[in-house]
Amino acid sequence: RRHATGTWQRLLDQLGRIPQATVAALHGHVVGGAALLAAACDLRIAADDAVLRIPELLLGMPLTWAGLPLLVREVGLPVARDWVMTCRPVHADELLRTGFVTRVVAAESLEDAVAECVGELTAVPPGPLAMTRAMTAAIGRSAPAMVAAWGDADHQQWSFTEEEQREAVRRY
Repeated sequence: RRHATGTWQRLLDQLGRIPQATVAALHGHVVGGAALLAAACDLRIAADDAVLRIPELLLGMPLTWAGLPLLVREVGLPVARDWVMTCRPVHADELLRTGFVTRVVAAESLEDAVAECVGELTAVPPGPLAMTRAMTAAIGRSAPAMVAAWGDADHQQWSFTEEEQREAVRRY
């Protein structure tokens, strides 16, 4: 059970280990796992209509997939705590202000902005880019997600067997 539950957190961790730079495009609703997938990428560009939300607590279960350490790494503990514990919608301007995204563009310009970013990355010599990406990934792993997320399987098992979780899902 623990191994199966850890599949997604291992996938997110592996994104940090590939030599290629990764770019996430965020638009519309970026909810739960989609937010964590974006957090695992090197660069994130958001459309001005992007709204991030981490609703797991409203669904009666703790955030898993090593989501807390991943979010803490990207936006700091106070902001991660706010987003996860309140489950509130987080709009593009706040995503930019907190550093979760590095660029916000008009929704109709998102594809062009991502293509421009990819063009900037591919214009850099691949050796130094891969080395820099490896260094930044290593710095990000200084507090690896697996260290804090070892209990994800137990948290999920508890959540899925509680009436409190079933009631939370009905309310949500």
